[in-house]
Amino acid sequence: MQIKLYKKIPDEYEALAAKGNSFSPCYAPYYLKLLSAYLNNEPLCFVLKQGAVPLGTLALFVTEGPAGKIANSMPYYGSYGGCLVDPSLRPDDRREVKSKILLRLVEWAEEENIKLITVINHPFEEDEDLYRAVLKPTFQDERVGQVLRLPHGSSTRDPIDLLLQMHKKGRNVVRKGLRLTEVKAENETGAFTFLYETHVKNMYAIGGIPKERSFFDMVYRMLIPGRDYRLYVGYVEGERAAACLTFRYGGVIDYFTPAINQRFRSSQALSAIIMRAMQEGTREGFKWWNWGGTWRSQEGVYRFKARWGGDDKLYKYHIKVLGDVGDFAKIGRNDLLFFYKYFYTLPFGETGLAS
Repeated sequence: MQIKLYKKIPDEYEALAAKGNSFSPCYAPYYLKLLSAYLNNEPLCFVLKQGAVPLGTLALFVTEGPAGKIANSMPYYGSYGGCLVDPSLRPDDRREVKSKILLRLVEWAEEENIKLITVINHPFEEDEDLYRAVLKPTFQDERVGQVLRLPHGSSTRDPIDLLLQMHKKGRNVVRKGLRLTEVKAENETGAFTFLYETHVKNMYAIGGIPKERSFFDMVYRMLIPGRDYRLYVGYVEGERAAACLTFRYGGVIDYFTPAINQRFRSSQALSAIIMRAMQEGTREGFKWWNWGGTWRSQEGVYRFKARWGGDDKLYKYHIKVLGDVGDFAKIGRNDLLFFYKYFYTLPFGETGLAS
């Protein structure tokens, strides 16, 4: 077995990503290209081959700041990283491939004077213990991933097909949304403007950091609607009330950016959008709806997602500091967020940087 590092997205990465039907769209080649353009940063890819056959890969980005260079697999809000391995391999062989790639990652980081590595395994990861054993992380930061298996069958005209897993309150909420909301898939700039402006207001209302307009502009310019993403907009009484950007790849739909005009919150327009997206995904053969990660402290967000049914799948940020933790901590929370924008550095709570 040989491992090669590419300073681009190689064909071998695309071939391995295409073999999985439970990988998040975060692993799609189009998503790596989107991040590369948005971050103005070229991805790196480790590829392990046996002869000419690629068996596993790991993509990452590197950036530099006051404490030195750091690597993330992957950066940006809600992204996953870690190893993609040929799913046809036996479990023991998959573990061996991942172990070799992760060991090479650490060796490379030491050779390149990388001061910190963060690897984020995805919610479907079967070998989280292997990441811990091989990387020997300095810190681990946990998220609750929530995923829903979409129903089988080609006909989902009746919303009840997806509501069966929900408790009574959830069913009533969605029925109300469907009754009051007209849902459309839209691709024009006006829909993206509404999504962005509403998303900003929502994030500021909870003290969060919104995504920038330029990110949504790149989604609009670079990606193919219907194939790579679908932007849903919900209308109530003829006015845009809610929107949701979803990414699509393999057998998975990622719930990426929801937004709701507060004046229409009681209309349950966002619930109607989600139902429409799930129905269309089921008809088109998608197997999973991925809600993304939730902090344990985000109880309201967790409850909203949980009432749709599905499973909790914990996943971790594995943070290995190869330099001095103090070099990062002394910079302070705000400057870490500024100089290493969109990259994960330290768990602020564990390092006394929470405020």
